[in-house]
Amino acid sequence: MRPTLALAALALAVATGSAKANVIYSFTTLEATSPFPDRGLLPFTAELSIKETQVATGSFTYQTPLGFGSSFAATGDVNGFSSLRILGVDFTTGFSGGNLSLSLGFDATGAISRTFINFDGTESNVDASGTGRTASGTIFSDRPECNSGSIPCTFTGVWSNSPYVPPATTPVPVPEPMSLALFGVGLAGLGLARRKTAA
Repeated sequence: MRPTLALAALALAVATGSAKANVIYSFTTLEATSPFPDRGLLPFTAELSIKETQVATGSFTYQTPLGFGSSFAATGDVNGFSSLRILGVDFTTGFSGGNLSLSLGFDATGAISRTFINFDGTESNVDASGTGRTASGTIFSDRPECNSGSIPCTFTGVWSNSPYVPPATTPVPVPEPMSLALFGVGLAGLGLARRKTAA
């Protein structure tokens, strides 16, 4: 293979690989409360992997069917949703640990601009919402930090994400004034020529 062809193939492979990359989002709790001050805190953590092509659309939603035992499709990839971890619970192919409603918005840089999460799991229930990178919510859990029966743990935190490259846009060529002037002169000359022919 010639060097130029090898370089071209390598560039194509790199471009193709980057086009299929996922954006990794991580939620970090900054403040948390517990109904049991002597038992410590249970911060909310979440990790999410979404395809760049889905992020570029500006939003993402997912909802499991009602009832336990629901699972992802065999590919483990629903509408660009590759994987999700909530409080140590992994949503992957064949997950059957509870119900999840997820709605996220993304700005032009790929950062999360809107959050809605409702997770009804076998051991934890989580509700989170927010605008921008910040979100807050509540946790009911079988874990002792939040197992009060009526008063939930609360949390507030922020999303961060891995680098995201927005899709390139093709610029629309704008005619220069000189080109328009020449085009106008050409039309005028064509009109004069037709008049002479008619005369």
